[in-house]
Amino acid sequence: IGTSFFLWKRSKLYSEAYNIVNCLADNDYSHHLPQHSEGEIYQLFASIENLATMLQSKNETEQKTKEFLKNTISDISHQLKTPLAALAMYQEIIENEPERLAQIKGITRKKAREISEEFKKQFLAREMIVGLTSLGLSQNEAVKIYKMFKAESMDIVKANPYALIGSQTGIDFDRADEICDSLQDKPPFDYRAQAGIYYIVEHNLKNGHTCVPRSKVFTPACDLLECSVDDAEIAIDNAIDAKMVVQKNINGRAFLFLPDIYAAEASVADRINVMIKFPPAKKEIFDGEVYAFEKSHDIEFDEKQRQAIEIAVNKGLLILTGGPGTGKTTTVRGIISLMKNRGLKVELAAPTGRAAQRMEELTGFEAKTIHRLLEVEYQEDGNSSKFVHNLRNPIDCDAVIVDELSMVDIKLFASLLDALPLHCRLIMVGDQNQLPPV
Repeated sequence: IGTSFFLWKRSKLYSEAYNIVNCLADNDYSHHLPQHSEGEIYQLFASIENLATMLQSKNETEQKTKEFLKNTISDISHQLKTPLAALAMYQEIIENEPERLAQIKGITRKKAREISEEFKKQFLAREMIVGLTSLGLSQNEAVKIYKMFKAESMDIVKANPYALIGSQTGIDFDRADEICDSLQDKPPFDYRAQAGIYYIVEHNLKNGHTCVPRSKVFTPACDLLECSVDDAEIAIDNAIDAKMVVQKNINGRAFLFLPDIYAAEASVADRINVMIKFPPAKKEIFDGEVYAFEKSHDIEFDEKQRQAIEIAVNKGLLILTGGPGTGKTTTVRGIISLMKNRGLKVELAAPTGRAAQRMEELTGFEAKTIHRLLEVEYQEDGNSSKFVHNLRNPIDCDAVIVDELSMVDIKLFASLLDALPLHCRLIMVGDQNQLPPV
């Protein structure tokens, strides 16, 4: 339906018109649309262009707007004195002769070409989504797959549904198995075997393990794939060659990682090494200053708390851990006080809104979620995001104190470290018995 393109192009409101036009087409109005010239088909599209302008200036309720759309499009449909087959002909014009659209008032040759290109994209999208749903995929799954793989979507799904695992399509190993069962031509066992290794490593990640010993993968691989140990060994090697997993030797033992997780782990390790090699400038701490803080807050630090404060201020990298009631919050307040006394800009952060709010209540200073501190920015597709602050655009601060660190996953932690300026202090507060990463 070529007419629907103009309505879809403008805004979400026109998607309602898009659906109405398609409904008109499905009901087939050709029985009462007598023959007419091609020129009046142009007038139809000019009328729809006017409809778009009218909608922009109309301030109606949703119900009145729907009535307006229905009545206006119905009127336009009855004005057209050509069978609906003419609309297919106009689709041909949009796709192959876009310059003829410039005959419509207000459409330049450049705009006509843009309309044609957009029309081709939308036609391809619709064709692909229909094809994918015919393979047993849901509408939502089909749309996600098309957004990622575009024109190659059908070929990829038919050749290897397991290639969808690990992408932003939401397809997991079990779902890929279901898709595979619906195909006439089954993909080679090797594709499923590689995906099975990925699935096992991913499953362990969800349990809090960023890597898993290679030797621990054989038993679950044999059970999942119903294969021998030798076949499992080959599957692991093939998954490594296909870059579905990464193998690294640590203290003489082979471990398997997901590629993005290994990259995050390596990034964290490199960044911490830099922080250790290039600590911030030392700031002398006076006993009288610590005593004054103790007196004003009616507390008394023990030796470990005093040591923690000194490390945080001078060395700049501290892990402060302990169960409830061990004095973590009191120590953090002391660290903040001494840092601010030296003119240091301190940021407080936590992985969740609730944890940030509690941190703010206990310390008396503003705390943010890590995402808010890094300033998350969502992309146009709505499925992906990036952080404003990174290596090239670090946070404007001298110290960051992160609470509930056990709840921070490795990729978010890597992003946080990337966003810290050189010589920035980092104090990590948490309890190993608390919740795992969110």
